[in-house]
Amino acid sequence: MVGEASTEYSDRLLEARRWLKRARNDYRGYAKVVGRQYLSSKKDLPEDAALAVYLIQQAIEKAVKAVALASGQFESKELRKEYSHNSLKLLSDMLLKLIDIPMIQSALSVMKAGLGKTSEKYLNVNDIRKRIIDVKQNTDFNRSPDVLDWMKEFALLPPQAVKPVVTMLSDLRSKLQSALYKLLNPNVSFDFEKAKNYLTEPTDSNLQGIFGPEFRTERVPQDALSVAVNMFPIFKGSDFYTLLADAIKKESGNLRGRVKVGKRQAFEESVFAGWALCTLMLLAAFTFPHEGWTRYPGKYKSDADLDCDSYTGSLGIVSCLRKIGNLTRDTISDTDKLLETIAGFFAIHSAKLEPASK
Repeated sequence: MVGEASTEYSDRLLEARRWLKRARNDYRGYAKVVGRQYLSSKKDLPEDAALAVYLIQQAIEKAVKAVALASGQFESKELRKEYSHNSLKLLSDMLLKLIDIPMIQSALSVMKAGLGKTSEKYLNVNDIRKRIIDVKQNTDFNRSPDVLDWMKEFALLPPQAVKPVVTMLSDLRSKLQSALYKLLNPNVSFDFEKAKNYLTEPTDSNLQGIFGPEFRTERVPQDALSVAVNMFPIFKGSDFYTLLADAIKKESGNLRGRVKVGKRQAFEESVFAGWALCTLMLLAAFTFPHEGWTRYPGKYKSDADLDCDSYTGSLGIVSCLRKIGNLTRDTISDTDKLLETIAGFFAIHSAKLEPASK
């Protein structure tokens, strides 16, 4: 059973990475279309803005499909028939499945408790689910006539609506990178591969193998241990859970370490995977309406008064295209680790739901 699960996990990631490779190729196509001069200058518009927007839309669409396939909750045929080019609807459905995983709900609860009342409306699972459902309904190509057309709203967003969001996402990534550089000591290692082994076989020896030789240099804060225990109730009964709970109960000095978490790159990739998921959602919102309008003269005029000759600087996606392109490049790069993270979440969740005898 473990071997079958491992093979399924590997096959799932292989297919997802094939889609992500196509997303990278679409981004490279965009870079060729707009040219080096546009990318390195402050020139307002590329020569063929509609084609450039189309290629960015395609890159984001394929990246979203890669994440969906990594989850194991969607099939390639379903992505083509059910979702077509609506990457925002697909990502919404994937997120609805993700927030049903107990580990994610526990993490939200811990974050909410730590942040206090101000976080209630942002981190409540039911509220998050409702907001995602609203996005899905309002961006569905087959929505009922009485539902507000967010596809049109997103397509026509002006520069002043798009620019601050794109700038914020870019700045956030830079600040995360700077903060991690200052925080992490690169001399002690946290072995992610051995951590994966521990999840498969939670023994003390596997746990000890995760951390590098300098793991016992200073005391681990007790509140950090409490967060770990409360955040991962699925580990109840495992050696890891018992070890943490015992450390908290006895205020033991057994767990010590600067938890030196480097290879720095491995830890940074894990952090940026979370950033990539949030950024994909917003990039999908900005780009998903533009698959058709960017290619066909007059085909969709009745919907939003847009066609491939309408892509001028008055549209937010065109005015901010250079920043959106750079954000797309970084997001696709960070999505590679996101595929592993998403696949791992759903694999662990499925393993906990199904009896081992099956």
